[in-house]
Amino acid sequence: MNICLISAWRLAEPLQKLDHKVLLLTPRPEDGPVLDLPRALDEAGFAPDLLVQQEDMAHRVLLAGLAEIPCPRVFWSLDTPRGAWWTAEYGRLFDGVLTTQPDWVSRLRAGGLQNLGVLSWFGSGEDFLPHDGRPHRVAFAGRLGPERQARLWLTELLRARWDAAVATDLFGPAVLQFYRQTRIAPNESNMGETSARLFTAASAGCCILAQDVGAAQELFFEPGREMAVYRDSLELCGLVDRFLAAPEEAERLGRAARARVLAEHLPAHRAAALLSFASSLPRAGATGDDARRHFWSAMARLSLGGLADVPSDVCEARLAEFSGLPEAAALRLRLLTARGARGEARRMLDEALRSGRHADSLDFNLTLSMAALRLDDLEAARLFLLRWSTSTPVAKAPAPPAPGPASPTRLLLSWARRLHAAGRVCTPGLRFDPDTDLPSCAAECLLWAVRVEPENSEVLGLLDLWLEGQPGWDARRLDWLAALARLDPGEWRHPLRMGLANLRCFRLAEGLRDLGQAHYMAEDQGRGRIFRAALAAGGGSVLALNTVDPA
Repeated sequence: MNICLISAWRLAEPLQKLDHKVLLLTPRPEDGPVLDLPRALDEAGFAPDLLVQQEDMAHRVLLAGLAEIPCPRVFWSLDTPRGAWWTAEYGRLFDGVLTTQPDWVSRLRAGGLQNLGVLSWFGSGEDFLPHDGRPHRVAFAGRLGPERQARLWLTELLRARWDAAVATDLFGPAVLQFYRQTRIAPNESNMGETSARLFTAASAGCCILAQDVGAAQELFFEPGREMAVYRDSLELCGLVDRFLAAPEEAERLGRAARARVLAEHLPAHRAAALLSFASSLPRAGATGDDARRHFWSAMARLSLGGLADVPSDVCEARLAEFSGLPEAAALRLRLLTARGARGEARRMLDEALRSGRHADSLDFNLTLSMAALRLDDLEAARLFLLRWSTSTPVAKAPAPPAPGPASPTRLLLSWARRLHAAGRVCTPGLRFDPDTDLPSCAAECLLWAVRVEPENSEVLGLLDLWLEGQPGWDARRLDWLAALARLDPGEWRHPLRMGLANLRCFRLAEGLRDLGQAHYMAEDQGRGRIFRAALAAGGGSVLALNTVDPA
């Protein structure tokens, strides 16, 4: 079989060993965000029987001309937790979509994709190095930055307590070689994902201490046998100390993890799973105008998210052809607003109010309402909220009484409640600038509102409540909880929630301090029993319970 791979270089060799002919295309950043696929295949003289595009997290590329390719077409989403906001659009051009994350299959399906499967990360079969010859007792390799604040606190904790080795600028095979010199490898999943680092450390035979991200991770490695799992920094510290004191146990766990890689998680295993998935795919990718619309919608989303360097007016012109569809019209308005085209945005708002177009579309009315608010036209922003609230009774909160919200904050709160009721709480992986961007979910409405009124307790409380448990938000929640504690200094639940969030963010001393304060306040108010129940219900580990209440 002839197989064309785009960016999936690690699958080329195992597929060739299965007697398949492979053409590997690797788009370069200097060639831009679009690959003309029919042209590339013609130049290579290659007619594929299967086409597979792997997401390149360093250089997102969209394939033009996919609908012209007659073979099964598969997109492999690597970074689904951070990229579903554009993958759900682009994936409609393919016959099937694979993800590295089992727990994201249902979410992608809810986003409109069909023919979904799991093709997770994989490891390698390097020789095992005994732990007693490894120089790093504890180590971590991964990128650091402001968007990974909890990871930065993790590395600070590891260095301070165990003088851990931390590598921030390693890529590819160098990461594996780093972990081959490591005995104990704490893992961190800042978006709640089953991470590639887990498979790399397992390949190296490290004793893996994995963050508890749910059952999906346990499909690949068994807790207690091939990895140890922690919920917060207290449990992490206990595990590190335990395995440092029992090196034989640590090595036994590392050997078991490596054996699991060799048995189930090598590139050859993923190549076989890919072929099995593709063998039964129906022809399902979008064609004709639908294909063009999904292509340009995906490109527009990448552009808005800062992941594709493409002129905004090009996307706007293409999406204007589909203005009869509310999603395309709303996306075009987002592009206009992003480049500061206030006059064109104003004309679009006025035309929508005159014509009544798309009055029953949540996304369209939300986008126009938010665009009007950016134009300092609160009255028009209220009209779009009221228009949608009265257009259909399906799945939304009751409409507010006329004339609607009397301030930007009240308007944003009204939209936030409706979006939350519709299940649009947050958009994982997509950065939102409350000074310029248009909200598309409840959290973004609240982020704009808290910028307008930094000490509005209703806004702060909803941000904390709705985003608790959402991966990647604990570090941000600390600021909102601190503000709530200042506004309501007698409420012990604020330092309790801060303490739990701090422990999950690897701020051990701060977390214990906050929990101690909450415990003292609760006991002083005769609420000690309620405190202990709330601590357990909030995910506090047994260690946390014992630390703040030794009795």
